[in-house]
Amino acid sequence: MHNWSDGTIRDVYDLSDYKERWGYDYHMFHRIDLHEQLQLTAKALGATIVVDHQAVDVDFVQGIVTFDTGTSTRVDLIVAADGVRSCMRELIGILPQTKRCTSTCYRCIIPTSRVKQLGLKDFAPNKAIEFWGGFGINKIVLTSCSDGEIVTFYCFYPAEHNDRSEEGWNFSATSSMLCALYPDLDPDLLAIFQHVEDIKLWKLVIHEPYPYWVKGRVALLGDAAHPMLPDQSQGSCMAIEDAAALALIFSPEYWGTTVHTLEHGLQLYEQLRKPRATRVQEASARARENLNERIGWSSKRGNDNLENKTTKLTIDEINAYDMNEHLNTLIKEHVLADLIH
Repeated sequence: MHNWSDGTIRDVYDLSDYKERWGYDYHMFHRIDLHEQLQLTAKALGATIVVDHQAVDVDFVQGIVTFDTGTSTRVDLIVAADGVRSCMRELIGILPQTKRCTSTCYRCIIPTSRVKQLGLKDFAPNKAIEFWGGFGINKIVLTSCSDGEIVTFYCFYPAEHNDRSEEGWNFSATSSMLCALYPDLDPDLLAIFQHVEDIKLWKLVIHEPYPYWVKGRVALLGDAAHPMLPDQSQGSCMAIEDAAALALIFSPEYWGTTVHTLEHGLQLYEQLRKPRATRVQEASARARENLNERIGWSSKRGNDNLENKTTKLTIDEINAYDMNEHLNTLIKEHVLADLIH
């Protein structure tokens, strides 16, 4: 936590015992690197990736997807991971209830080599999530990734300073537009902002939780199912958990034994994922303007009474989660319900 105006360090949340506490190292990925690894893994597992086919219609009963190319395909299961502006979501009858967020965000990067070349302050060796602000709308988040070769920024500011009406995250901007928002910010950051690259405006919108994620043979996943603000850094994490849940439910361990039908499997998927992802989604919205709601900081700060401990999302709740145990509990509840009926 840095002081807004001069960058002095105000507080630290130590993650050096992360692996000891939860069994895994803490990593920060540049999205391009993560996408590349997911694609390589999918291909290695035998997946065929076909691009430039936008889904325009779906028969969720028969499992038929029609594309803008005029072609269609019939499958057993349709996983709709088509993002925050999902067309598949509306095709299965979900009309999002949204409200404008008080904030908008600029995303940008700068190569560490460029930082060194220009003699700017190099944050990459710190290997930390670093931020300025956070109590209110303005907040700057800095992380190093790609093995320290890239420094990325998320720069939040009041929504009234831009005129974009549509939701999205890929609108181009300039360094002068970015710098103009923060005249009293740490000079070291402003000096870097004059040279950042790939500046994109991210229009933030708050989505109310959807009534369902599954219909027929269609299952929503990731931002299509639970779009959330970025302030818990859990959007892609929750999407990966969604995928893991489907993989687990339809794995040989369960499929054909305790899970006999696609309908039953997707029912379990929604029951397994929706409460947890919704809780993270709601906590992300609260954390947009209140750092005390951020996992980690929520455990360290402002959590002195039982009420706070039961309502705030905590880092233990995220990292100690056992999906296998959760699924087995749900299956036992289903079996008990069937016996009762």
